[in-house]
Amino acid sequence: MRDIKKYVDGLFVKYKKTKETEELREEISTNLEARIKDNMDNGLDYSEAYDEAIKNIDSIDMFIDGNKKIYINGFKKELAQIAVLYILIGWIITIPLRLNFTIIISEIFTVALVGVGYIYLSMSYKNYDGYLTETSVININKIYSCKKYTWIIWWIYIISNTIYNIGIHFASNIWFSRAIHIDGPFQFARLIVSFTFPLFSIVVPLIVSRAYKLLNEYEVN
Repeated sequence: MRDIKKYVDGLFVKYKKTKETEELREEISTNLEARIKDNMDNGLDYSEAYDEAIKNIDSIDMFIDGNKKIYINGFKKELAQIAVLYILIGWIITIPLRLNFTIIISEIFTVALVGVGYIYLSMSYKNYDGYLTETSVININKIYSCKKYTWIIWWIYIISNTIYNIGIHFASNIWFSRAIHIDGPFQFARLIVSFTFPLFSIVVPLIVSRAYKLLNEYEVN
């Protein structure tokens, strides 16, 4: 039936063609055809039978594996609050480290704090009825993949930066078997900071991981 095919195609328009979606498409099409036939057997004409069959199927979001309906604005608001907290902690830690490249990091944290803080405050002032109960569907499998790859990228960055710093500061000493010599506390401080400042980027995977956990807390029961 052409009407059923067109309607079902509309349900799947935002989803990629996969084995799962094709099986679901076939199942829904078969189910709708059976409903229309039953409705017509009960005395309805085709148009009435069609409308009756599709009236309770306006979305397939909850049939897709991993999809969850959540209170989206409450989720975003708490995530923004957590992001502000993490960024604020990072910013406070960088304040006493007034070396040239740590000043840049502190400024990045400052900009991020202002931006995320503005987002959080703007959401906090939205108190109209139903704001915190608005819902949206999010695929938890995609968020999990995002979390996993964020951590992988972060670890690659940390390891490569550590190897780079070892090469810059100690390669010649290691190659020529010379003792490592550090000229005073200032050079020692610069050395320590060069190895540790990339760790501040952990804020990003921490926020993504917290987002994944919050999905369960804001799921619509």
